Amino acid sequence: MAHLCITLLGAFQALLDDQPITTFESAKTRALLAYLATESDRAHSREALAELFWPERPPGAALANLRHTLANLRTAIGDHAATPPILLVTPQTLRFNLAGDVCLDLIRFTTLLHDGAHASLQSCQEAMLLYTGCLLAGFSLDDSPEFEAWLGLMRERIDRMMEQALMHLIRHCVKRGDFAQAAQWVYRQLDLEPWNEDAHRLLMWLLAKDGQRAAALRHYDLCVQVLAAETGAAPHPNIRALAERIRIGNSDLGAVPGLFEPQPGDGTTEQQPKTFEDIVVVTG
Repeated sequence: MAHLCITLLGAFQALLDDQPITTFESAKTRALLAYLATESDRAHSREALAELFWPERPPGAALANLRHTLANLRTAIGDHAATPPILLVTPQTLRFNLAGDVCLDLIRFTTLLHDGAHASLQSCQEAMLLYTGCLLAGFSLDDSPEFEAWLGLMRERIDRMMEQALMHLIRHCVKRGDFAQAAQWVYRQLDLEPWNEDAHRLLMWLLAKDGQRAAALRHYDLCVQVLAAETGAAPHPNIRALAERIRIGNSDLGAVPGLFEPQPGDGTTEQQPKTFEDIVVVTG
């Protein structure tokens, strides 16, 4: 029985028995697989899928396109020979079958971070290894605006989970005085949001706390360039003030803002402190 492995975090990839699948006829074949795998908690009507992927076509033509795309998809992933099947297909609906012989990085990622702010450190670390980029990085369907809207919302949701896990790891590292490792996690945050001024300031603070004052100042110079390119603005005065304290060797680096404002449902409230030093026990 063939084993299917699908990568959705970062660039799309599908492997069948460790060999890349190269027989997808179109981007919509890959998109259909990605959508069904991501939304695997329920069955999807054929009419809804046809309208999602071929909104400009009459209903009959859109359903015909779906049938053709589905046939190509099932052949490409070896679904006809799979036991149990990878896709649960009826005349009315389609559903991705997680009970099949499949591995899916996105399902593992969301399972690891299901507990949100209460996820374990081990789960957060494993999730970081899985996250190689945003959902379906570089992928788009310009003629399917509803799919594009869905993809944008899913990317935001997954990136939010990633950010929350990063904050958990950063807090843990700072509590134990491991500023160097905390800085590495902030670098990951800046890969996601290069315009995030709090993250730039936090990274400078961590590098300086770790005794890497020259590196902190180099990062300030980089921050100036990045913000100019991303936002057309200069760094906030508090970033410039931190850079000056580091430059003159001032040991008082001040309080550093947290990476994120409290979010509904993440276990924080508006009454909780919002500065990084208020959240963690800073050593050194």
